[in-house]
Amino acid sequence: MKKISSLPILLGSMLYSPQSLAQESIQIAKALGLSKLSESYLLSEQIAESIQEKTQTPTGILSGNSCTEVACQVDKAKEAGAQMLITVEITPVKKKYRATIGFHNTETGKTLYSKRVFNASLAGLKEILPETAYSSGQKYIDRTLESKTSDTITTENTETDWFDNEKEEGVTEGVAEGVTEGAAEESTETEEMPPPPAPVLTLSTLPFEGLRVRSSLKLGYYGYNQRSEEARNFISPNVEFQTVLPDIQIEAEYSLLNNMIGVDVHAGIAPFGYSLQDDTSTQTITDLKVGARYRYVLDGITVEGGLAYQASNGIGFLFTNNRTSVGSSTKDLSGVALRTGFITQASNMDIRLEVCETFAPIPVHTQINLLVEGALAPMSGMTLTFNGGAGLDLRHFDFENQGETADIFDLQANVFGGAGLKF
Repeated sequence: MKKISSLPILLGSMLYSPQSLAQESIQIAKALGLSKLSESYLLSEQIAESIQEKTQTPTGILSGNSCTEVACQVDKAKEAGAQMLITVEITPVKKKYRATIGFHNTETGKTLYSKRVFNASLAGLKEILPETAYSSGQKYIDRTLESKTSDTITTENTETDWFDNEKEEGVTEGVAEGVTEGAAEESTETEEMPPPPAPVLTLSTLPFEGLRVRSSLKLGYYGYNQRSEEARNFISPNVEFQTVLPDIQIEAEYSLLNNMIGVDVHAGIAPFGYSLQDDTSTQTITDLKVGARYRYVLDGITVEGGLAYQASNGIGFLFTNNRTSVGSSTKDLSGVALRTGFITQASNMDIRLEVCETFAPIPVHTQINLLVEGALAPMSGMTLTFNGGAGLDLRHFDFENQGETADIFDLQANVFGGAGLKF
């Protein structure tokens, strides 16, 4: 097999056809879970070269596919005429990195065998995977090649042979033959597991992975309360009203460093009208947030914590023009926001629950948000997504006017839904 450069890999659908790949009974899919496509294919190429060197049999790369899950890759390999597909999924787990190596019968779509390999660093894990992929699945690789050579083993008999209960010897010493000295110093563990159920379509292998852009419309209850003891410069000692408030939201977020850091920007505007004596006007509540989150994985749930700059505003109703007219005015509530929460995946959807408090310099704005995002359909290298959830905004601040202070509290409770793209 000739070494495949990154450019032909990205143009794989042009350089390879199902007919040309049909001669290669074993194919390697692009690795899932890496941040760059070129890294994914490079690792797959290294695994293919290792297997080809050991077996002296052509081993192909499953190229020209935009699959983001194993089931899709298995289908593509079947179309290409392969008998076996080897897949790799890389996931950060606590302070380690885990690679799940799967060996799949493309005729039946079933997983014949899978092995988990752990390493303290991503570089160390990628270093040992080419050798480990062959050693852990050697029996299944050999039987695939034997079935092609003899052409006497039927699909039914092959499945019966491959689904035995013998345990494979994994890489237990930490390194495989050919690993560099630096990688040998890192500890590696392997773990055998039963064949997992066939995965279904998801946005990614990690929650909120990659670049996400989304828009949504919030709609819900808005309640306002303003209290001032003397009300010399405010229109009343107690001002209250409730209304239905629409809120338009646009946001984008991007994950980097293998999904351990997330950066995001969020903008929203919520207009409402009011009538006060002769004053009929429209006010808007705005929200702009730019920040970053750090993520730490704890047994399948990823805890998030971070900081952001948040710019928002509050509204006060007061006398103007020497108490000859009434109106409204806004107060800047911009400050540093401290936020925490968690993200996870369930029912093939990404889920985030977050609590955020803005200080300016005392606490002035509390936000609690639940976001659910899922995949709708693939679109030319990206995925159309849907999003929905619920939110609660509490603004609590003092408003000063000509030496007098009013205590203002407003509450915005809403549900929302929208659409977006995942790149």
